Amino acid sequence: MAGSVCGVTLVKTFTYKDTPDEEWSNTYWLTGATPSDNGAWEALFSALISVEVRAYAATSSVVRALGYGNGATNEPAVHIKDYPAGTHPGTLVDAGGHAMSGDQAGVVEWKTDHKNKRGKWVYLRKYMHDGFVSNTDRDKIGPATRQKYDELAALMLDQTSFGGRVLTGPTMSYNQIAPQLFEWVTTRTLKRRGKRPLPRA
Repeated sequence: MAGSVCGVTLVKTFTYKDTPDEEWSNTYWLTGATPSDNGAWEALFSALISVEVRAYAATSSVVRALGYGNGATNEPAVHIKDYPAGTHPGTLVDAGGHAMSGDQAGVVEWKTDHKNKRGKWVYLRKYMHDGFVSNTDRDKIGPATRQKYDELAALMLDQTSFGGRVLTGPTMSYNQIAPQLFEWVTTRTLKRRGKRPLPRA
């Protein structure tokens, strides 16, 4: 079912391979019309930031938000807001877990009621760096981190979080979206790979 949507990309930075300012991001499509002015965009940015920061540690912070209309991030952003580093840090604390390495990530996942052309269910997924791994199983997300992922998944579907908006896809409003449990740590390659080794003599 088609419907009005708008998109927000939140860009975070953290230290990766001992170098600061490595960027990672997530884009969220939300039901409802494109915000009418810069103030409305920034209110939406603030609401989304307040929900997302609970899913990563204070070593990551939001430095930029980009707003999109028409369901396409290949078009120029309608509104861009820059934030000084450290003003919107993550709030995740997991005293019983081990910090993820830079390329590791957890998955916040929702199953939709739509199937693709191959008959497979469509999922919405967001990859979160800077979380914690279980101290008893290094392949699993730490329990406190998992709890915050579940909170984020629920809040994205709570109409009170964003003034009546809820999570959707870029070109489709789904009739049903259900949070899913994804307990495993995965990897997401970041841009900074370090300097290439010098050729051998």
